[in-house]
Amino acid sequence: MTAGEDRTARIWDARTGAERATLRGHDGRRIFSVDIDAAGARVVTAGEDRTARIWDARTGRALAVLAGHTRWIWVARFSPDGARVVTASLDGTARLWDAATGRLIAVLHDGTQVSDAVFAGSELYLRSEAPTVSRWSAITGEPRGRAATHTTRVTAIASDGRGRLASASADGAVQIHASDGAVAATLAVQFPVTRLAFRPDGRQLALAGGMEVQIWDIERRQRIIALHGHAAEVTAIEFAPGGARIASSSDDGTVRLWDAATGQPLALIPSLEAIQWLAFAPDGSRIAVGGAGGASVWSTRGDGLRAVFDVGEPVSSVALRSDGGQVIACGSLGAVRAWPTREGAAPIAIQAATRCVAAITPDGAIAVTGDDDGALQTWDTASGRPLRELAPARAPRIYAITMSPDGRRVVTGHDDSAARVWDIATGRLIATLTGHAQEIFATTWSPDGARIATCSNDGTSRIWNAVSGDALRTLPLDGSCPGLAFDAGGTRLATASRQIAQVFAGEAGPADSYEGHQGTVSSVVFGPPGLLVTTSLDTTVRIWDLATRQHLEAFALPEPVGEADITADRSLLAARSGDRVYLWELAPTLSAARARAIVDALPLALHDGALVRTPPRRLAGSATADTARSSYPP
Repeated sequence: MTAGEDRTARIWDARTGAERATLRGHDGRRIFSVDIDAAGARVVTAGEDRTARIWDARTGRALAVLAGHTRWIWVARFSPDGARVVTASLDGTARLWDAATGRLIAVLHDGTQVSDAVFAGSELYLRSEAPTVSRWSAITGEPRGRAATHTTRVTAIASDGRGRLASASADGAVQIHASDGAVAATLAVQFPVTRLAFRPDGRQLALAGGMEVQIWDIERRQRIIALHGHAAEVTAIEFAPGGARIASSSDDGTVRLWDAATGQPLALIPSLEAIQWLAFAPDGSRIAVGGAGGASVWSTRGDGLRAVFDVGEPVSSVALRSDGGQVIACGSLGAVRAWPTREGAAPIAIQAATRCVAAITPDGAIAVTGDDDGALQTWDTASGRPLRELAPARAPRIYAITMSPDGRRVVTGHDDSAARVWDIATGRLIATLTGHAQEIFATTWSPDGARIATCSNDGTSRIWNAVSGDALRTLPLDGSCPGLAFDAGGTRLATASRQIAQVFAGEAGPADSYEGHQGTVSSVVFGPPGLLVTTSLDTTVRIWDLATRQHLEAFALPEPVGEADITADRSLLAARSGDRVYLWELAPTLSAARARAIVDALPLALHDGALVRTPPRRLAGSATADTARSSYPP
């Protein structure tokens, strides 16, 4: 559920990202607040037109208009049981409504503009510009006195869902109130607090002020951990269901996901604008974030994340054995690690002289590293001992290295604008590929080993004959190219340039573009059939539907994501980020629209209760329905 400056609220499918309904009716005015009831059946919105409106969450049909406020409504919320709605307005009142009929139950006068309202059991609490929090019956709206008395203005309130209330003030005092309104605990936070959130079990309280987030143990009245990383004011905080993780959003345009026990950053979700709100899905698997310009839904689980390997220094290169049995990584200081991907297996440690790039043979027996000094060295991965030096030291600096599919050759990209092909067994230089005008940052082989593709800082990608070294094709790009990959059939080439991935097919014609990253696309690989995977310096990995060019899935890491590699069967993906290598298991993913198109194109129809064959229809971007079906397994 999202609301924005476009004067609408929208209901989205949190799994597919598809829009389910658009809620229009606030007279074209801005919407400031949106809430959904515990059953997920109704939505309430409120805004600039001085009304709140209740909607059917499935159909988007308007159920009730809550009118009566004389100024903007900042807040509209359902009670935990969904029987009541409270609205809070700049007109100095809050109003309690029957959520089923839209009938006004009570007008709650608090003296000044009401900034927030929360339900806590049978109580309703209002925050205004005063140093107190007023307490009311959540059933009848009758006043029940003051629940909190601070020495300065109250800046935040939150409920634990069990009847307790937390309140914070500008002087850094945080009070915990029992269900009867009495002060049960005071936390000496000592900085102005603007956001509060209870952990789901009620044992801990998260609070934010300025650029800092803290988590406190309520019973011991002690700070457990402080979370630092935002570069501007924190705008929202929320625990994930279960309480193991916490998310924070900020005016710096990021959402950060943290381990609530250790404070370890788990993910960073980027945006081009300030983030004003966030909300977890009930199962914690997705998080919705938004600001004035719109909203997006992200995975919080790192779906399919299988393993994380720590190199101990910034990772400069990563490569997977073609069958997924091993992953090898180079560090910026020369550390090389080769890990068996099965659990519990110890890594092999190798030490290069300087920052390096690495590749590994299909059988995993030999690793090849190339470093900043131009040294190209083979290693025994079982023992870690050096085997053969292919290129002498002080040759042109090596930026890229890729193993041939048969494991007999490697191609290297250098800072002298040339690529070189080497025989691993003999160390012989087989071919030198010249034609680029600047350094080569990426290399790849076609699946049959007959062609090589290179990407350069000169803004082009080139395809070469891997045996003769002859140039076959030059592809113009929009800028420097840090990554490229052939598809499993060798008929398409994907490239990364600026914030865009492009896919070239055939001998001519424009490339398909995949746009959505907010930082440089650092790597691109073809995933399971029908999918494209991109990594970016915006800290995200994205999965795309090749046919529709639609973004299907995204997950975020704590730091910018660099080079990625994938197994021959496209089932295992490795990517480097910071000091770590992340390993994901990939599965075919289809958008609902694409799946429907595939089903519709099958040469079968239901006739008199039986499936009968019909003439196949062509799918957009596919030769026949049969080929499309084989490319997109169910």
